Amino acid sequence: MDFLTTLRTRPDLFDRLDRAITLERAAQWFVRIADTYAPSQTARYTRGRVMREILKESGAVNDMVFHDNLWQTGSVALELGGQPAKPFWLLAHLDITSYALDVDVGGRYRLFPLCYHMSRSGRHAAVALAFAPGSVAGQVIATGEIVTEDDGAKVFFETSVTSLPKGTRIVYHYPTQIDWNRHIVYGNIDNAFGATALLLAAVAIAPYSPDALFAFPDEEEGQTGGGNQAFCKGSARLFHRCPHDRFPVAVLACDVHESMDMVDGPGARFAVPGQGATYCELSSRGRGGVTPPPLVNFHHEFARFLADHGIKLQENRDGYVSRSDSVSAMLFLQNIALIGYLGAHRHFDATPEANLTDLVHLAKTVGVYALVAQDPQWQAQLA
Repeated sequence: MDFLTTLRTRPDLFDRLDRAITLERAAQWFVRIADTYAPSQTARYTRGRVMREILKESGAVNDMVFHDNLWQTGSVALELGGQPAKPFWLLAHLDITSYALDVDVGGRYRLFPLCYHMSRSGRHAAVALAFAPGSVAGQVIATGEIVTEDDGAKVFFETSVTSLPKGTRIVYHYPTQIDWNRHIVYGNIDNAFGATALLLAAVAIAPYSPDALFAFPDEEEGQTGGGNQAFCKGSARLFHRCPHDRFPVAVLACDVHESMDMVDGPGARFAVPGQGATYCELSSRGRGGVTPPPLVNFHHEFARFLADHGIKLQENRDGYVSRSDSVSAMLFLQNIALIGYLGAHRHFDATPEANLTDLVHLAKTVGVYALVAQDPQWQAQLA
């Protein structure tokens, strides 16, 4: 593909990306999103509000249409371009791992995971959140620890507060910390990293008015043992409620790729944290989204083109990649791109971490991708 010809009407693109997507801005926006608690079913009230504030402050809110509940799905979305149908969608879930209360057992609360609970043992700082009707943010009503026992089979919340009401949500408490010497970010990376990347990209390319939908589904987190429909519920609603004449040609799902060995599989060996965004062919060993061969080959070519412009996109050839919102997309179309970032301990078996440099490369990657996807010839090849 002749990428330069495709992008010829945007000769200032790479200079614009360098100005709009910097380490400093990436860090600032990430901290604001990551440090906002967003348990499943609350994302549009919590992180959605923060995203709208960021857009207003950046002056970009007038370059796009902001939805805080697109098609009544609970999903936040940014709509770019003037056409009703968007041939290219980008997805990055906005909710975080969270837990509902079961019963008080011996002075502590047993928990129901509303996520894939990956910790096998140990204690982690946590808070209890209450959400009043009409509230735009959760109120911390207790602090304590999430305690995992019996190799992950039992999960509790220990706190000095008694009589927590139903409707309370328990979340991990790991405020963001940044090691600026190594550009390592510690905190709630899953999937604030992906959401921040899409937000940065949307703001950077919005003046070009590409017809693209940047969607931030809620309720991606869920228990995987019940099959695909037990999680990724927000993105499933998006596809079910999208008008049939507005289905995209291709979808990019952005989420964390494992950089270290974890309970479901090995970490990446050929891709390295700090060396850019990552792409892979399939998720969950083929149980989730799978990128078709023509699109895989396009990604190889695309990565080489980006490298010529100082943007790093590396192939994740062997690391485990979990299912994400691609499981919703794959029931409606074949053209699914799995592009994300390397991260470790995403579900708090230890302190989660990722590399801030990769966030910058990821944002630039998806921004260029959204513009390339406007090419009618590229769309026709995938149709």
